[in-house]
Amino acid sequence: MAVGMLMRTSSVHLLTRLRCSSRINYQSQCHWLFSHSSFRTSSHHHAVWFMTPISRLAVAAGSRIARMIWKRLPQESKESIKDRIKRSIHLLYGTGVVCVMGCVTYYYTHVEVTPITHRKRYMMYKREEVRELLCSENEGDYLEVILRGGGAILPASHPDYQLVLTTLSNVLHSNIWSEDIHHIPWRLIVVDNDEQVNAISLPTGDIIVFSGMIRACYNNDELGLIISHEMAHVILDHGVEMLSHTGLVSFFGLFFIAAIWYIIPSDIISFFMHQLFNGTTTILLQNPYSRQLEHEADQVGLMLASNACYNPDNAIKIWKHFPTPNIEDEYLSTHPCNEKRLALLTHLLPIAKELYESSQCDITWKNEIKRFTKLAKKWLQ
Repeated sequence: MAVGMLMRTSSVHLLTRLRCSSRINYQSQCHWLFSHSSFRTSSHHHAVWFMTPISRLAVAAGSRIARMIWKRLPQESKESIKDRIKRSIHLLYGTGVVCVMGCVTYYYTHVEVTPITHRKRYMMYKREEVRELLCSENEGDYLEVILRGGGAILPASHPDYQLVLTTLSNVLHSNIWSEDIHHIPWRLIVVDNDEQVNAISLPTGDIIVFSGMIRACYNNDELGLIISHEMAHVILDHGVEMLSHTGLVSFFGLFFIAAIWYIIPSDIISFFMHQLFNGTTTILLQNPYSRQLEHEADQVGLMLASNACYNPDNAIKIWKHFPTPNIEDEYLSTHPCNEKRLALLTHLLPIAKELYESSQCDITWKNEIKRFTKLAKKWLQ
């Protein structure tokens, strides 16, 4: 209920901005790609190391070695170390307080507001830094990852490419009210793979659409909603935000991993506790946050599509037949179930319809039909 009210409030604000901008005469999941990247060291992304499996393995091994060293120390050495710690307890407390205050200060100085929905969020990285990181990677490497499931990149002359390009261009040109949407270097890649019902967006502005996604859309309105959804991810910097969230969770997770491998004596139990901790953080922290971003992209995507004259009534019907996990599996998924997505978009439908009607879409389509009829008559004559 609270999520619905928040979404509705944000949508009303978006609708107001769209109406005001109409007077002017004249755009998620990232983490997916980062998990496959090599991460060469540079000044812009040196902090990413603690997000990699190697960092967690290094912390676990280091903690286990520290435990072994402590166990092998003579009792006199242990007592001497304990005495030093007791004598320096105030200094340690002071250092801990300073570290905590530093972390809190760092967090709040990196809190930003989303461009459209005005939601506060923690951003460890800037959009430009992440784009530079992705662009520094060999383009062939990440395209190889994208094509790992099979298929080939379609040429610009292919009908599927032209269909998606027309849809993307329509959404882009119909939403000139957004400054962010036109500052993004958009690039479209369409992959010929009917088995992959998927679309991917990257912080670089790349949108990758598999032909299976095109086949899953029953009409242009549904395709318009899907493309708008992916564009919303880029506009709202969801890829950068998810990377920042993952970095924050991974950073504090290293302390828990270190404690597991230092305190628990058995290697087998430590290993299973380590895996249990990873699974728990994924289910309780990562997946819910990812689903929240998907809901936000659904919300903004619906508004972008409606403003581009894609009928919201027809567009949201895609969630009635789109193949996704059942509601029982949602907690294990990074995406919400169809039922919740459809319920949220249905709740926002009155606002989307109002936006659709205010864009004079019926008049636009009637003019297009008249123009086509005239051209058809001339051709027949």
